[in-house]
Amino acid sequence: KVNELMNRLKDSPTDVNLMYKIAKFLEATQRISLHPDLWQAQNTAFQIQGEHYHDFAEKSQQGDEEARVWCDRFNELFEQLNIKGIEGDIMIHAS
Repeated sequence: KVNELMNRLKDSPTDVNLMYKIAKFLEATQRISLHPDLWQAQNTAFQIQGEHYHDFAEKSQQGDEEARVWCDRFNELFEQLNIKGIEGDIMIHAS
């Protein structure tokens, strides 16, 4: 299921609602002690990060609210996928 959702996100990387749903799905699996194999979903997240994160981070730093929300959601998704940080970019957090 998580890989299917991540593939949908790869096709629609600006869909912050889908990012939120994936993060909440992963959070729920942890609460009920399910441990899905995340390697494919993690690889997809890295691909999305490589293609889109830098642009959204720059826009966020310039005050773009939609870009800030995207970065926040993506950072939350990375955390739920047990990925500790975004290498090569500043992680943007809401203030």
